[in-house]
Amino acid sequence: NFDVNKCAGAGLKVSVLSPSGKTFPLSVAIRPGNSTATLSSAELLSAVSMSAGSQLSANLQAAAMYSNKASYDDFYPSDDWSLTATLIASGSDVGVEAALSKVNPGGAKAEGYYAATLTLTKAGVYEVSAKLRQTSGAVGVVSFQPAVATATGTAQVTVTPGRLFAST
Repeated sequence: NFDVNKCAGAGLKVSVLSPSGKTFPLSVAIRPGNSTATLSSAELLSAVSMSAGSQLSANLQAAAMYSNKASYDDFYPSDDWSLTATLIASGSDVGVEAALSKVNPGGAKAEGYYAATLTLTKAGVYEVSAKLRQTSGAVGVVSFQPAVATATGTAQVTVTPGRLFAST
């Protein structure tokens, strides 16, 4: 037998009634729920202007319905993220997919995030997009921080030609 009372602003109170009629406090771990794209965030760590061959990097932080940041362990091992950069050119687009690595800095119950890196080798303007597949199967765009986000939540990065080398 148990009684659960959600206390506004104070979390969750749980009491367990033993067969002898005594009530014992119980420790409960509250975990984030399934991640949702609209509450998750993408942080561009690189400059919005770089030279060809430079590495673009971003942190991708998943969050659940009540804005709790994701934590990754055996119970909830991962989120399905993608980070792409598409070269915006007249009539053609070249896409680059990022390499993602999960970062769980504090162990099993710590908030985790994904570190994404990709190398942009062609000069031009790229649209960088972070996406998160949700439990419904739908893929949602995750907005970048306001300082770099476009109206659709993506980021634009300008890549200038790299150094030119002359050979003899």
